[in-house]
Amino acid sequence: MAKGLSIDRKARSALVAASLLIAGASLLPAAKFMAARVREKAEHVFFPADDQLVGLPNGSTILLLPDSTERRIADWLNLTAAGEQTFQVVNEDFTAASAVLSRRGWQDLAQLAHLLEAYRGATIVVISSPRYGDIQTLPLERMRAARIRNELVKFGIDEDRVAVRSDAFGPPEGLALLVATKHR
Repeated sequence: MAKGLSIDRKARSALVAASLLIAGASLLPAAKFMAARVREKAEHVFFPADDQLVGLPNGSTILLLPDSTERRIADWLNLTAAGEQTFQVVNEDFTAASAVLSRRGWQDLAQLAHLLEAYRGATIVVISSPRYGDIQTLPLERMRAARIRNELVKFGIDEDRVAVRSDAFGPPEGLALLVATKHR
């Protein structure tokens, strides 16, 4: 019978320590890479020339582009007088020939919901109209308007604050209009 190689306790400990050191050294670059990726995702880059942080009456803040529809709505809602104002929803908020929201559409809708949450005295009517007067596009525009309303309700806006209306003589581009009414 062959007798196995036996090593003493100190040699065994040294062998385990050397193995762990080699394995740790080979994993170190991967650990550094992962730590850098996690840190990179946690940071938000703020571009003061493009973005503007807007304070809302409920104490929250929102980051809006200066020329965006949401920025114009926020500026109008900050006025003290009650009234009504119309804003256009751009076609880039939806994917082509569908009522599916694009990435930009989801961002715009989330910002609009945030604004409506902050300004509880505001209501919205989403008006749809046929695109370039083509009555065949009216069903799609109605679906888009309904989608805006339904998603705002899912974001937590009360159903009685968001309505949908169809208008055969709306803007020629067939864009949905947001008619915001502010009650004081």
